[in-house]
Amino acid sequence: MKILLISDNYPPENNALSNRAYANAHYLSKYHDVSVLTCFPNYPFGKIFKNYNKKKIILKEEEEKIKIFRIKTFIAKKNNGILSFFDYLSFGVNSFFFSFFLKKDLIIASSPPLPVAFFSILASKITFTKNILEVRDIWSDSIYELGISRNLISIKILKFIEYISYKLANKIFCVTETMRQKIITLGINPDKILIRPNGYIKLKNTFKKSSLELHFSKYKNYTNFTFIGTIGESQDFNILLDISVFLKNEKIIFNIIGEGSRFQWLKENIKKRNIKNIFLFNQKKYNNLTIYKDVDYFFSFLKKIKIFKSVIPSKIYDHIYQKKITLFYGPKGEASKMINANKFGYSTHNQAELLNKIRFLNSNKNKIVFPRSNTNSFSREHVALNMIEDINKIQ
Repeated sequence: MKILLISDNYPPENNALSNRAYANAHYLSKYHDVSVLTCFPNYPFGKIFKNYNKKKIILKEEEEKIKIFRIKTFIAKKNNGILSFFDYLSFGVNSFFFSFFLKKDLIIASSPPLPVAFFSILASKITFTKNILEVRDIWSDSIYELGISRNLISIKILKFIEYISYKLANKIFCVTETMRQKIITLGINPDKILIRPNGYIKLKNTFKKSSLELHFSKYKNYTNFTFIGTIGESQDFNILLDISVFLKNEKIIFNIIGEGSRFQWLKENIKKRNIKNIFLFNQKKYNNLTIYKDVDYFFSFLKKIKIFKSVIPSKIYDHIYQKKITLFYGPKGEASKMINANKFGYSTHNQAELLNKIRFLNSNKNKIVFPRSNTNSFSREHVALNMIEDINKIQ
């Protein structure tokens, strides 16, 4: 089968969508003919990466038997503003037209961003092609609850586009049960909505030694809580800034490794508040295994808003692969349920709980070990194999 995977992000970009798109393409290509339609890599700074010809309208690459088509689009810095929306819309429209020139039996699209998913599903209907819609987040709800837009007319339009996308989809893959139930309440046939969560992908230690090892070595007598991932609007960095004050005289440090729209804001606030126990690193290759080995505990945190009850941060799956304990802060929901049920770490929901758990983990460093559980079901390969069965059923 010829599968066309349409994704706004793809490696060398490094975020949740890029990682999922790569994993899907990588594993599906072992059984099917896979093409990826994406834009020139630019996330999160809105600038095309070096070594990519900016003058080209279309760039074709081939990796691991996967054909990658990168198309020219309007590009903006991902700061959740109106320009970001036009960035997504531009890729959605351009990929819609370009997809007509590619042979395909199935289109796989992912939401968010919603404009890309909508135009991908629309293209499949016009070309009489089967489709699968991945839903990693209810975009309209996230935009409203994060305060990105409180314009009710705009939100209603987005909700209508989401509904149409759900209706036109042949299959819908949700990453959590809460999302599935939310879509069912809209009147969408539950039989076509499946749970296909995120997961970890097995990494090869092909990176050179990281300069971060010097940092970890310097603070080897401290307990470190490390966050690795996108530094964006979803994370509650304020709670981290607040608790750091209470822990300034204890042998505890926090490492934030990544990049994103809130990187500069976080850097300025750490400096402004003269915080000495939070260390911020702009590290593009933060999948480096030499980083993971020096982590004592992973730290994952989300803003305590309703929409995030249905979310499991994708980086938690990487923590599982590394067999490291996760300390989670956020709303009671899918993430805390998964962590608690499998004993992959500890979930906290207010400042007092968080401080107590940090001190507990610090006092018990090297005593708390990752559970001896079978983690294979949390791998992207396992999820992809289920997807392959799903794809075969809709031929």
